[in-house]
Amino acid sequence: MNSDAMGKSMQGAGGALVLGAVFQSIIERTNLSSNTYNQSPERWLKNAFIEMHKIFEGFDGSMLVSLVIGLIEEETGFLYFINAEHPWLILYRDEKASFLENELSYRKLGTKGLNSGIFIKTFRLYPGDTIISGSDGRDDILLFSEQKESAQRQINQDENLILSYVEQGKGDLNSIFEVLTQNGEITDDLSLIRVYYKGNGNQNFNETVSKSYQTAKKHVELGNIDAAIESLQKQILSQPVTNKRFHKLLAKLHFKRKEYSEAIEHAQVYLESHPYDIGFMELGSILLRKAGKINEAIEIAERIRLREPKAVKNTFHLIRLYLEKENAQRAKELLAEWENLYPEEKERTKKWKQILRLKFPNLLI
Repeated sequence: MNSDAMGKSMQGAGGALVLGAVFQSIIERTNLSSNTYNQSPERWLKNAFIEMHKIFEGFDGSMLVSLVIGLIEEETGFLYFINAEHPWLILYRDEKASFLENELSYRKLGTKGLNSGIFIKTFRLYPGDTIISGSDGRDDILLFSEQKESAQRQINQDENLILSYVEQGKGDLNSIFEVLTQNGEITDDLSLIRVYYKGNGNQNFNETVSKSYQTAKKHVELGNIDAAIESLQKQILSQPVTNKRFHKLLAKLHFKRKEYSEAIEHAQVYLESHPYDIGFMELGSILLRKAGKINEAIEIAERIRLREPKAVKNTFHLIRLYLEKENAQRAKELLAEWENLYPEEKERTKKWKQILRLKFPNLLI
């Protein structure tokens, strides 16, 4: 987490202390509570963000905080994050710096009227990648004139300037700070945080594994599902760490056979190592529904929705799941959100309203 509290002197210091205390409390509660500890990254991040926002909302606009807060899965390098009017995250990869974002998502913590849904941004990091976040002091630089004898100086207006400084500093915080101070005078609070992703050493899909995977796919193309499953299972037993990708194909093969329990087992193993495969997450939720595990299916579908709120297929899959759970209110909320996003889709909206009325005659839609 990187943040910046509004105000000078005691006001800003007070905001920083409050945020630090609340965030520490969230971390400690996560470590102590099994329910919190076992939440999905998306849900944990959303709940943490809402909790911090409500604390600052209680100050009636007198204490606002910008921040970026994120989680990184160490095994996969998958980043989940939320940005509340904080300078954009920077990716330093292959000696080039770029922003991970290009639009404002949320206003500062404590801003009144934050009623829209909370959604999570994601990004896949590769070994050697560096993520850098910094407060707006990184941009508010009083630049020195190119002509040393000139006394004229001006505040930097170029938000991309920090990218060149990151590249000159090669992603190292001390070097970036030196470049900043060599080019101008820092006029605002500056805090920088750096995360370097080393990887877990299991990213390579080696040649032997690749050949085995292609052999299994050929069996599938020839219609020999038994041989494909047998081949994949042998490879998994021989190299369980590097062959998690095989579980994806096995899940699909068992799904074809309507062997949902077996398909779910393989799907869960694959998704643990490939959380960025949102298309397969959709299949995983469908598999769970087929197996009658509605709560688990809803959990995955809600995770997808937190990342991709406009995913049409997932939205109606989720509505269907809540109908099966007899949760009319949640199904109605999702349909209302869909109607607001896509007012031109009148026929589809009308169809689903009819479905809801048939299942819940007393429901006001």
